[in-house]
Amino acid sequence: EIVDDRFRVSTMAFPPPEKREDTLRHMSNVKYLELAPGSQDYIHMRALEERAEDTMFVVLSNVHLDKPRVMEKLEQMFDVFSESEVVPTAFVVTGNFMSRPFGHSNEDTKILTEHFDHLANMISKYSKIRKGSQFIFVPGPSDPSTGHANVLPRPAIPSIFTARLRQVLQ
Repeated sequence: EIVDDRFRVSTMAFPPPEKREDTLRHMSNVKYLELAPGSQDYIHMRALEERAEDTMFVVLSNVHLDKPRVMEKLEQMFDVFSESEVVPTAFVVTGNFMSRPFGHSNEDTKILTEHFDHLANMISKYSKIRKGSQFIFVPGPSDPSTGHANVLPRPAIPSIFTARLRQVLQ
């Protein structure tokens, strides 16, 4: 409802789950990824999807590397995944990577580099994860990047900050 010129939400929920086949039957006119059902690309995509039973993506947002509690929780998460049979296919880690905007201090370059180095050292202890998972780092709006700040998706974080991390994840 609209109250005082603002949209107010009183309830928010997910749609009820349904089987893929039911969704496709009700949405038969929608072309997902522009692939026509029965086409070779569609058949290939379905085969990949069926083989990917153990595929798991972990998506983390606002990973403030300057917060000790965040680093503790990351380590706990890595502990759990390193002991499981299947490690995530990918960790998608999004910023902002500092709890305050980057660039408000002369020390920010040094500080952010140290935090990424700390993360690299942490990940290096988990060889199963390091070798079996991909890491994708997505800068937040207050993080430094190699391009224009207002362009989405944001360009990569400059390698000056992530050199040690890149070395560990090779």
